[in-house]
This record gives sequence, structure tokens and C-alpha cells, in this order.
Amino acid sequence: MSPSLRSRARWVILAVVGLPALVAACFLGVSTGTRPRERDLTTTTSVRSPVRAHLKDGSTVIYENGFSVRDNMVSSRSARARRIGPANEPIALTPIALDSIVGLESFHARINPVGSFLVSALATAGAALGTAVLAVAIFGSCPTIYADSAGTPVLQAEVFATRISSLLEARDIDLLSARPDSAGILRLEVRNEALETHYINHFELLEVRHPRDRTLIPDEHGRPLLTGPTIVALGARDRAGRDLVRTLDRSDGVIFETDSAALSRASAQDPFDWVDLTFPKPAGDSAVIGLHLRNSLLNTVLLYDLMLARPGARSLDWLATDMRRIGPALQFGRWYREHFGLRVFVYDGAKWKEIERHPTYGPVAWREAATVVPVLQRDSLRVRLRFAADEWRIDRAWMAGDFTRPRMRTISIAGIEGVPDSAARTTREQLRSADERYLETLPGQRFWVRFETGAERPGETRTFLLASRGWYTEWIRGAWVKQATDTTTFRPGRASLDEAFRRWGGRRDSVTKEFFATRVPVATR
Repeated sequence: MSPSLRSRARWVILAVVGLPALVAACFLGVSTGTRPRERDLTTTTSVRSPVRAHLKDGSTVIYENGFSVRDNMVSSRSARARRIGPANEPIALTPIALDSIVGLESFHARINPVGSFLVSALATAGAALGTAVLAVAIFGSCPTIYADSAGTPVLQAEVFATRISSLLEARDIDLLSARPDSAGILRLEVRNEALETHYINHFELLEVRHPRDRTLIPDEHGRPLLTGPTIVALGARDRAGRDLVRTLDRSDGVIFETDSAALSRASAQDPFDWVDLTFPKPAGDSAVIGLHLRNSLLNTVLLYDLMLARPGARSLDWLATDMRRIGPALQFGRWYREHFGLRVFVYDGAKWKEIERHPTYGPVAWREAATVVPVLQRDSLRVRLRFAADEWRIDRAWMAGDFTRPRMRTISIAGIEGVPDSAARTTREQLRSADERYLETLPGQRFWVRFETGAERPGETRTFLLASRGWYTEWIRGAWVKQATDTTTFRPGRASLDEAFRRWGGRRDSVTKEFFATRVPVATR
């Protein structure tokens, strides 16, 4: 597909279902909707899309025309395949045992990586970091962004979290808490901490200068708002009737999650939980509702257990083909938008009126996000937050009646650090513009982007946001292929919701603990 046609395809999807809602971040998945059955390992499973197999010894096999799996062994479907070692040395290609595979990723030859300082084999992620860690990792996060604070890296954001294919690439904006140093330099570390391949297209910094008594927060589309004093809710209750005023009045680690009994009752027929908030009536005809929140790992269970693991190797063709075709992407997008994300309603005295929808943001980084809502009652402002049961963790909710839309200054990348000098300039120029060139990163790899922000003016403060473009592809584990039970790729439907609720409700505490314990460590050399 040419760049112009691909751009038109993205806009078609955007117009129909809204691009930020198309996918469930780095953690979305659904089941096939088919009845699982034990896989007959005497039959052959074929994958037709180009695939790279990353092995535990640090080598990589490139199957340009796909591969076949029989008796737990992987063989190329054609002569167009090769195996290379950690130093890109050629290795004789023979059938590969599934047990020796860390991950399988679909790829497209059209991708134009920038430079070669991020090696194509697992030279860092495998040899330097230890294949035992990679073999069990379940952490998934898209690119994670860190900033240094007194020698300690502090998580800032997980970027382009909804972009699981090149067709879905679009601009994302994330609020940063990071501050420049005394020289006006702001450095951000970009990590790949998951078994994913990231294709990074563009980074730029957005600066908002504002009085010290104003707070910056982006809305559900990433557009910044400046607010005045915040007001806590007079009343807050969830669907189960629990009083949440003390839970949501401040960012203190006391976090809302769906009541366990309500989660056990959730189903495709009745999938939603909600939180009702009551605020004093603001002076104007509209107000800002601010939230400090992140996703739970419900979507991770959807992704790993149902969409990818159950179909096994077949999910590679789904990622490489279906998610790059407009028809299947639209079908998937409509289904996902209907069931997931966080919807904001306002009560008008007779009924709840839907105002906006927050897309999935991801379960790793806490996020500040806001929605401008109309005031529809005379005596108060009543707001409902509705979502799939236990999809969200909410730490704080507040209202501000005083707000404005500020102007922003764009700051381009000044330099790239943590890469060879020969590659730094080329990489910087590429990441300064959104085009058809991508920086490809693999598990355990990292680099730094440097921005020169200048000095802060007296009497003002500055808040920064990071704008990014890119997409990622999930690795299919060798164990998933070996243990696959579905004979087709997924079809969105009620069965997937029911199964996701059942699996998540039965082990949400253990999944959460395991998830954060298996983050892929970054290379230190």
C-alpha cells in the first residue's frame, strides 16, 4: 500500500469509529468466539505472513514467506528464510523447536528502520539480559518514557498505547511531570520493556507557560486545559452502592476498583460498572472533570489469554493481515468501542446524557485526563463514569469551574543519546518528522531524547507534554503456539467478554503481581 493510500485508509477508520478508540492499548485482545478444543499436533499449522523468530540463544530466524508448525517443530514454507546470530553472523537453518523460541513477530518489508545501532537480533535482550527472564515475561507496555529525578528514573508515560498496527498509527499526547535542568535541558529515556517490537516515527515536546496557580491537564483527545482551583465531589458511589468520597478525594494510593461481587456478576449481557459523582453547581455553564487513573490488567488477560495465546501461530496472520485491512479493523473497532473505554455522562434531571469517551490508556503509567462537561441542572452537577467492570483504577476525581484553552509551543528534538555517534544525527533528523521512516526497538533496548527548552520566565511555570507517533507489534510466545487450542483467529463477540470476565475475576490479584514482576530489564551497556 502506498503512503497516500495508507493515509486515506487511516482517515476512513478515524471517521467511522474514532482512531483513539480502535484498540485497547498494548493490552487489548479478544477471543475467537469459537469453542476451544484440544489441538491435534499431528496436523500442520501454516503461517503465511513474514515472521521473525527470536530464539533463546540470541539468534534470529527470518521467515520471509512464513512457516509451518508440525510436531512442535517450526520449518520455513520456502527457501526464502535465513538464520543470523547475535553479531549478524549466518547460521545454518534447520527446523526449530518451539521450546527454543522466545517470541515470534510479524513484520513488513516496507518498514524503513533508521540506522542499525539497535540490532535486529536479541544481542542485548537475549545475551546481555538473560533469556530466562525473557522466556517468562508477561509485561507489556508499549514504549515507556522515564525522566531522571536525583539519579532515579521516574516513569512519565506509556506512549502510542492504542496502536497495534501501522494502519492505526496516529498522534498521541501524554502529560509529563518532568522538569528541565538548570540549563533548560530536558532528557527523556525511551525504553522497550516488553516482548514487543516498537516502530517509533516521531517525538516532539509541547510546552505550556502559565501562572503558578493554574494546573495543566489534557482532555480525552490530548488537548491541554488550564484549570483554576479544584473541588472534590460532595458524593461518590459506585454501582454496588459503596461510598467513594474518601477514596477519590485525593491522589493518595487509595484506589477505586470494581467490587469483587459485582465483577463476579459481570457478563456480556450486563458488562458495565459505574461511579456516580455529585459536585456543587459551578458558576458557569460548563466545567472540567479531572481524573487520575489508569487501566487494570483486564485487557492484558484479553490479549494474552484469548486473542494471542489461544489461536497461537494463527494470531500472527491476524496481526499482519487482518489488522492492516480496513474491513476487519472497522469491525474490531466498532466492537471494542461499544464495550471498552471510559464514558462520561451528565444527568439533565431526567436522564443521563453521554458527553465523551476516554480511550484505553494502559495499566502501567498513571494518567491525568479531563473532560469538559455541560452543566444541565440548577442545583448541582451530577456526572457518571461508566466502563466495563473492573477495567479501570481511579485514584482521584475532581471538578474545576474555571478553565481555559492555552497556547502551546512546539520544541523539536535537539539530540539523541545512548547510541553510537555515527547514528545519532540520522536518528535525530528522522524522529523530528512524521514520515515513512521508523526507529525499530526490541526488548531491553533504550535510548534518550534531548530537548533544549530555554529558560523559565519570572512569575510563570512551565508544563510539558510529549507528542508521539508510532506503533508496535506483540511477540507470540513459543509456548502459546505449542499450547494453542483455537483453530481460527478471533472474531469479536459476547463469548470473548464472558470468558475475559471469568478469567480476570478468578485471578486478578495474582495476574497483577506477576505482570509487574516480569518487566524486561533494559541493557546497561
